[in-house]
Amino acid sequence: MLPKYGNMILKSHMTDNSKNISLSNQTVKRLLRVADSFDETAESVITRLLDFFEQYQNTSVRRAEIGSLKAAVWSPFNPPNLRHTKVTAASIGGQDITVPSWNKLVDEAVRRTRKSLGSFAGLKKVIPANVVEGVKQDHGYRYLSDVHLSLQGQDAQDAWRCVAHLARSQGFAVEVHFLWRNKPDAAYPGQLGNLTISGGV
Repeated sequence: MLPKYGNMILKSHMTDNSKNISLSNQTVKRLLRVADSFDETAESVITRLLDFFEQYQNTSVRRAEIGSLKAAVWSPFNPPNLRHTKVTAASIGGQDITVPSWNKLVDEAVRRTRKSLGSFAGLKKVIPANVVEGVKQDHGYRYLSDVHLSLQGQDAQDAWRCVAHLARSQGFAVEVHFLWRNKPDAAYPGQLGNLTISGGV
């Protein structure tokens, strides 16, 4: 049984063939900080950490492999099926997006459009996505505090469609590099892709 801190406890379930592992109080405290619930077991926490580590290792290997692959350039307004894709790099208006994703790309496109048009009403007229003024954080909405609006999440295909539409209507440049995951129903498993809009109305 791992030590208890506050109202949270991590429990170890030991079998006859298992071995006791001693952990320092500091390590136990660190495990407690990543626990999802008050009664999560030590094994489940450690398993999640191992899963994350293995995924990171695989990602690092994939990054090394990516360097030897050539990205296919697709029409930004007639892209292939983007299901099971992961954004590897992206920029809007020449500014890189940190830890890029399809959702972050949409968020930045919406921010630029809202600021450019000067009003939520103006944005509402041009955006091909569900958006409400103010705070809404249910039904898949996320709040963008700097422009005081909430945008509903979209899959990769719809996210890019929204970004491309706003980029063309507002004249800002967009570039996104992505990778199809190795999934049987991905359009091009393991391949790189590129979508670029040069900007200018």
